[in-house]
Amino acid sequence: MGATILMFLNAMYGGLGQSLGAIIGGRLQSKLGTVQTFIYSGCFDLVFVGVVIVYLSIRKSSNFRNPVPIGSSSSGSEGELTTQ
Repeated sequence: MGATILMFLNAMYGGLGQSLGAIIGGRLQSKLGTVQTFIYSGCFDLVFVGVVIVYLSIRKSSNFRNPVPIGSSSSGSEGELTTQ
């Protein structure tokens, strides 16, 4: 099951993601020019990195082995899954 999901995600990224990026980038470049497109892409990337940093600082007590939902309290919640 995991290999199927990874294959699907890879197809979406490689096919849809790169194709849309080329189409959107080409349209921006033809309308704004190369330099303006580069500046706007850089600004978008800076904003995206800022959002990721804020998100990770909010979730600093969570990790991949012990995920904690954003809205949950530290004392535990009713819907929490436990492993034995």
